[in-house]
Amino acid sequence: MTAHFDTKAIDASVGKQLKKRRKELKLSQTQLGDMLGITYQQIQKYESGANKVSPGRLVHLSKTLGVQLPYFFEQIEGAVDMSKIKPHESSRTVLLNPEKSKMLDAYDRLDDDVRRKIYELIVSI
Repeated sequence: MTAHFDTKAIDASVGKQLKKRRKELKLSQTQLGDMLGITYQQIQKYESGANKVSPGRLVHLSKTLGVQLPYFFEQIEGAVDMSKIKPHESSRTVLLNPEKSKMLDAYDRLDDDVRRKIYELIVSI
C-alpha cells in the first residue's frame, strides 16, 4: 500500500526555499517574475505554496537563481515524514543530499580515463 502524505507541505517547503534564495540574491518578486516572464503574483503563490511549481518551471528557476535542483528540496524532511516514503535508496539519497548531487555533477564532467581511475579507487576502499 502506498503511503499517503500531504503534498501541500512539500509545495510549501519548495516555496520557502525559493523565497530564501530570492532574498539571498536581493531580488524582489517583481524582478524575479520579470526574469522568468511571469507576474510577481505568481512568484507570491509559489513562495506561499498556494501554487505548485511545475518541473519545467523548477528547472528554469534553478538556472535563473544559480542553484541545483536538489536545493529546492533541502528542507523537505521537515515538511514530510520521510519514513513513509520508500523510493529506491540511491535516488532518495541523491535527491535529499546536495553534496552527493554536486559530486555526481563533478564526476560527470571528468575525462573518461580520470573518471574510471576515481571509480576504481572508490570501489577499492
